[in-house]
Amino acid sequence: MKVVQISNYFAEFKGSFINQLELLGNKILENGGEIIYIFPNRAQDIEWCKELRKKFKVYFVSCVEGNNEQKVIAELREIFDIERPNIVHSHFDGYDVPITKATSKDVIKIYHRHNEFDVSNLIWYKKIYALMNIKKRMFYIKKGYQIFISENMKENLLEKRLATKERSFVILNGISTKRIKKKQVALREENRIPIIFAFVGNWHSKGGDVILKALETINRNKINVYLACISSPEFIEAKYGYNPKWIINLKKTENIKEYYLMADIFVSASRNETFSYALGEAIYCGLPCISSDIDGVQWAKEIDTVTFFESENINDLISKIKYNLVNNYNLESYEIAQNIITNKYSEYRWCEKIISLYNYVLSNIHLHKSKF
Repeated sequence: MKVVQISNYFAEFKGSFINQLELLGNKILENGGEIIYIFPNRAQDIEWCKELRKKFKVYFVSCVEGNNEQKVIAELREIFDIERPNIVHSHFDGYDVPITKATSKDVIKIYHRHNEFDVSNLIWYKKIYALMNIKKRMFYIKKGYQIFISENMKENLLEKRLATKERSFVILNGISTKRIKKKQVALREENRIPIIFAFVGNWHSKGGDVILKALETINRNKINVYLACISSPEFIEAKYGYNPKWIINLKKTENIKEYYLMADIFVSASRNETFSYALGEAIYCGLPCISSDIDGVQWAKEIDTVTFFESENINDLISKIKYNLVNNYNLESYEIAQNIITNKYSEYRWCEKIISLYNYVLSNIHLHKSKF
């Protein structure tokens, strides 16, 4: 087995995603296979990428932008001619079409759908153009294998005939448990103001307005609560009008576990999610969690330490926050929740499922060749 992982990823911090890819690379090597990584040029000088290059073979290609697709295809073709992989597995959309055009029909292509194709915020003529572009791209990759990170995402594309049922698989994301420390569960100190931790960076999608409006009401009613979120005062002012005194503005960090450990409750008010890394991390850390009841978090319904509120319903969120401020789950509930994450949603389970898929598509390569 020789696998190329190509990712349109150049974020400042590695997060759960790069941890997953690194663990997957180690597992493939342990099993006697080979692994190669390809990233955009922009990732070359980022610290996590420098560390990755010490352990694995890593190539860089131009970022997909403007009209440079032919240049990207030529760069990829040169790499594939050298490496001769069995499988090319792409992440985050950008390189899907270029790898399809740059590889031979004998190479198995796997396209990992991490995000929904959301054009809802575009004006009408840009929306039409975007939908046409999506259909054009999906035409090229439809015969490949697609991994979806939620059942709902898979069904949406099958319904639109942008995927084929026999080549579509659902593999939920893996929580990087090694970067999260389990919180020592204890009763909150009575005289300390509780802290809610939430992500609000992608403001509309993450429901930043919903969280702040809920906490505005709670604090106005003399139930003092802090909101800790990764943001600057300027960002909150631009989105909300002012930066409330009950907000703790946190800096971006690779050491995200410290933010979970400082919190008493985690809230996810997202309007849409494909799979919430943050919710899984908070559960594993041992925090009571409150989440909007949306498609991308249905997997968490079996976990007792998570309560749900109707998406965008501020009064319902306020009610759930008040409930969690005065009620504590028992230690056994947290231990069960953490075990569910470990056994079903950890990065180790993710790797097992990905490698099982690789073995499946390789064992069915005669079918693959007949259909390409």
